[in-house]
Amino acid sequence: MQTYRLGDTIRLELKLRDKSGIGFVAALFNRCHTDVHPASGILLLIGDGGGKTEPLVELKTEVTHDSIPGEYKCEYVQLQDTLGNHIFHYPDIHFKIQGIPGDHEGPELLGWRFKTE
Repeated sequence: MQTYRLGDTIRLELKLRDKSGIGFVAALFNRCHTDVHPASGILLLIGDGGGKTEPLVELKTEVTHDSIPGEYKCEYVQLQDTLGNHIFHYPDIHFKIQGIPGDHEGPELLGWRFKTE
């Protein structure tokens, strides 16, 4: 599995085609195998086709201290043409982020009980 570390740039290339030209392109990745709130494990990679009919579009984002380690899975790729038509694709794309220093885990639940009087 492709693995990234602090300071790396995640680059994803997509070969696309549309007769009216490609505009906005985005890929949304969610962190897998986690019980934390989904918003804390989302990465959005953005690119632009520049109106070309068969571009190779690069989507990218930086791995920073704010990046959360773990395995990420592509939820969808959104493609838009120059006329505003859009479509979602669901490719099986995975990568891993590791080696980010710091505490990235939420608190542990050690126990609970109902309080009675």
